[in-house]
Amino acid sequence: MPDSPTRDNGDAPRRVVGQVRFWCDKPGADRLSVTLRLQRQKSNGAWVDVAKSVFTVRRGQTVRTDTQSYRTRVVSARCTSGTFRTVITGSSLARGVRETYRMTAAAAVDPCRPALF
Repeated sequence: MPDSPTRDNGDAPRRVVGQVRFWCDKPGADRLSVTLRLQRQKSNGAWVDVAKSVFTVRRGQTVRTDTQSYRTRVVSARCTSGTFRTVITGSSLARGVRETYRMTAAAAVDPCRPALF
């Protein structure tokens, strides 16, 4: 599950952060491969990657621990104005069944700008 982009620090943000949360039931997936992208929207409406991470985890690395409700991976880019989104693509193999994933989180406009309360 991708999370909407946010800033790294509420008081003095320096980075826009995109995150994915994942977990599998025990004994875990044989393999989970994910590409995590933080994208920014250009003035013509096209989305471009500003940060990207590719990772593969196996078995116990995909299972929740006693202290974690899920596992996470993060990408980030320096703060700048604009509209950002987090996108994941990937696949898993568990008990002989292959699944593919493509999910996009809700976009965030100027996530580094301080909130107006």
